Amino acid sequence: MNDYINKWNKIAEYKYISFDIFDTLIKRNVRYPAEIFERVEENYNRKNHDRIKDFKKHRMDAEKAAREGNGDKEISLNQIYDYIDYDEVIREKLKKCEIETEFKYCQPNYPIVGLYEKCIAEGKKVIITSDMYLPVEAMETILGDNGYKDYHKLYLSSDIGLTKVSGKLFEYIIKDLRISKRDIIHIGDSKKSDIIQTALKGIRSIYIRRDANNLVFIRDKKVNSSDIYVFINNHIPLYNHKSEAYRWGYEALGPLILGFCSWIHKSTEKYKVDELYFLARDMNLIVKAYRKLYRDKDKVHYLEVSRKSLRVRYVLKNKCLNSVFDTLNRKRYTIGDVFNELRIDYREINEKLRDYNISIFDFMPKAEEKSKVYHILNELVLKLIGSRDDNTLEYLKQEGLLESNLPAIIDIGWHGSIQNMLEKITEKKMVGLYFGDSQKEGFQKMSSDGYWFSTEDEKSILNKLAIVPILEVMLFPPMGTTIGYRKTENGIIPIYKEKEKTDFQIISNFQDGAMQFIDDYFKFCKDHMKEIFIEAEEATAAYVQLAFKPTLHQANILSELMYEDGKTSKLAYVNQRLYYLFHPFSIFLDYKKAKWKEGYLKKLFPFLINPYWIDVMIKNRKLKFLK
Repeated sequence: MNDYINKWNKIAEYKYISFDIFDTLIKRNVRYPAEIFERVEENYNRKNHDRIKDFKKHRMDAEKAAREGNGDKEISLNQIYDYIDYDEVIREKLKKCEIETEFKYCQPNYPIVGLYEKCIAEGKKVIITSDMYLPVEAMETILGDNGYKDYHKLYLSSDIGLTKVSGKLFEYIIKDLRISKRDIIHIGDSKKSDIIQTALKGIRSIYIRRDANNLVFIRDKKVNSSDIYVFINNHIPLYNHKSEAYRWGYEALGPLILGFCSWIHKSTEKYKVDELYFLARDMNLIVKAYRKLYRDKDKVHYLEVSRKSLRVRYVLKNKCLNSVFDTLNRKRYTIGDVFNELRIDYREINEKLRDYNISIFDFMPKAEEKSKVYHILNELVLKLIGSRDDNTLEYLKQEGLLESNLPAIIDIGWHGSIQNMLEKITEKKMVGLYFGDSQKEGFQKMSSDGYWFSTEDEKSILNKLAIVPILEVMLFPPMGTTIGYRKTENGIIPIYKEKEKTDFQIISNFQDGAMQFIDDYFKFCKDHMKEIFIEAEEATAAYVQLAFKPTLHQANILSELMYEDGKTSKLAYVNQRLYYLFHPFSIFLDYKKAKWKEGYLKKLFPFLINPYWIDVMIKNRKLKFLK
């Protein structure tokens, strides 16, 4: 807004306002202008049997030759195509295709739209001035389609034969309008054509950066110039009036979800699965996005299961109490903890526990220890939970999982715990399609794959797992995890745990931004018949930046969100620094408790540029005092 006000203050006194077109009024959704020629070749070959190749090179060589043969005068599109060595019919088709492609890849430069509209509203004489080989009719269409109307006059070098870069087009405009140089100001992105030449002609100008970075997370030029982030960079100013969490979601979560969904779609064809089961609750947003993007909606299901809801049935199927540890995170649990995870009120077997002198506060013995206590507990618990009807199998049957020939289980992943549980419970092979895949040691061999990574060596991706909690939280729907099922007149329905007391408004805004990106990019790809697929490293680039290298502002906001993993706690709780001064060891205790360790480190040490580096060192045990 301040930039807008500053620009208006600079031009308010002028009667005539001149705007350049490309990279000033109009942005192209390509990394560089010549990429348009690659798209022309793709579009032409899609529509015609007489296929062409290397059009980009031919087109650029032709433009160079046309300019060399025309002195300092501007050239036209017709002149360029005269130098392309195709027969006339193909040249005419290509020429038409180039103009149509330009139409499709152009969009308003949103930060300038408001300034342009204010000029029109304030009665300024707006003229549009550009060095461009496209014909007037094409440029009028591009301007009109992108909302630029009611301008006083359009000056194109291809029409007039004079260019901005030579300065002669500005001389022509002054004479044509019969005005003084003091009456006009020019706005453009080229230092040579729009700034230096206007200065030489005594005309005031305002410089617009063509490479303005509107992104929050992407600063690397290589990534920033990728198709997806060029698109986001061009579009995100349209949502400057939205919350910052919305814009963060648009840039960071949107590409990640879109890339993941496109990979799932390809993978379902690769593995020939017949049904897709997106698992609650992390996949709640993903399944909505997938249904937007693809038509196989009758094959898509949202399966409301969790480790907690499947745990009892899994233990019964294994006939082994300690198989519960396949579904838990910590290595040591008390007997009371295990009862709680299996939804057992210890008072139901309290008398028998006393008979055997067993306390719920004792640590749960391991099965391989073959202790008497374990065998007693195993018999007591299996008998108790086996007498219950927990409706789990009925729910899975209701959702079609038992009848599916080869279902795909879709989740964030990491260890494949739920796939392992479902395969054991249903006695059915499945395909796991995960954002990240690292099967847990000791599980039966399962068919699975991962978008971001897929490995059996968890140590190799230990550093990547730092993304898990901050990603899961931002995917949460405003409901608790599934803890069981109950029968109703309408069938089996899930029972939910009470949802976390967290700021779901931030999460909701983050998710809304992501879904807006998906809507925008899907429409763009549909209009261009462009296949949607984003490589994982590109799709995750912005989210990885947020998760691994947050700013202090981002860490302060997101670390307060609540994370549920058996127990509910903040993503990263940091005590007062004065407290740590007198309790220094608490720094390490709180680090261990923090789910989002990069957020914790950034809050504790704001000067850290790369908290991820510290976390990786700790994870790799390079800081020996934290072994």
